[in-house]
Amino acid sequence: MIRIAGFVAAVLTLVWALVHAFVGGAETATPLLHSALPEVARGTGWLVWQFMTGLLLVMSAMLAWGTRARNAALLWAASAQAAMLALLGIVLVPAIGMSYGLLPQGWLFLPVALLGVVAARGAAR
Repeated sequence: MIRIAGFVAAVLTLVWALVHAFVGGAETATPLLHSALPEVARGTGWLVWQFMTGLLLVMSAMLAWGTRARNAALLWAASAQAAMLALLGIVLVPAIGMSYGLLPQGWLFLPVALLGVVAARGAAR
């Protein structure tokens, strides 16, 4: 069960990374890059988008490798990252007056964080 939790967290994160890169990139990053915003805002937004794609891929790899190697430290680190993404996404969306229907991303990382914690606790035994 513990290894399943870790691998499910890794696969979920990989799915979110691919959705982020291909669906979100087309819907958000590309239009942002070609928007009328100042050049520094366009460039920064686009670059941060790419950074996030890379970080999600690394998080998925951390969860997969941590589960395979029963490396609790790696699993805790990836789980903490997922928990922070969940927390920020859940708290900040209403703070800027938007809806979770429009920006559900924070909720997507809650199961990743919880599954990662299950895997980390199991790996520590």
